[in-house]
Amino acid sequence: VADATRAEGARAELARAFDEASAHQAEVTRFEQLAASVPVREGDVAELQKLAERVRTLEALEAASAVRVTLRPLSPVRVQLGARETPRLLTTGTEVKRSIASLTTLTVGEQLEIEIDPGRAHDESAGLAQASEALSSKLAALGVASVDEAVGHAKVRASYEASRAQHERALGERAPKGVGALGDRLRREARAAEELKRKASDARVWAEQLATAEAEVAGLRE
Repeated sequence: VADATRAEGARAELARAFDEASAHQAEVTRFEQLAASVPVREGDVAELQKLAERVRTLEALEAASAVRVTLRPLSPVRVQLGARETPRLLTTGTEVKRSIASLTTLTVGEQLEIEIDPGRAHDESAGLAQASEALSSKLAALGVASVDEAVGHAKVRASYEASRAQHERALGERAPKGVGALGDRLRREARAAEELKRKASDARVWAEQLATAEAEVAGLRE
């Protein structure tokens, strides 16, 4: 009977450990899925910050190297400053200022074209375009609009991963070999406890039968 009681206690303890381990395993899976839903990692943020710094540096160099042009018409004239701008009529007394960092053609009326070559600024402009494209591509690949948004996403992912790690540690304490192995052990212990309980029950029946027989024998002797 004592063996059966101890076996049942061990089975109950294993059952509690199994339930707790199963709960932690479910949380590990849940936080893994949540982390996977956020593609931005801390390494991605570091790369984005490096690209953004490169863009800022080139923007400053471009601004410092750009050619500054001021147009002051002496009489009304139609001008176009670069292929991307729409021709416009400038009247006497107006003034147009531009900073030019790439090779640009200034068209004055139908009589004159002026090619403006900013020299070094042109190289900075080309580098800036490449750096900006690299930054935009990386942001698009991560599904975010800005570096700040990426930082926020990375923090969310880090919190999910920290929670997952916490549940993994708790799982390891309760089921070092995994939930499956603990479940197998629980089933073996349950079978053993059930067998001992059956044997204890049989022993009680035998004891009761023996006591009855002894009582009958004692009655016959009287």
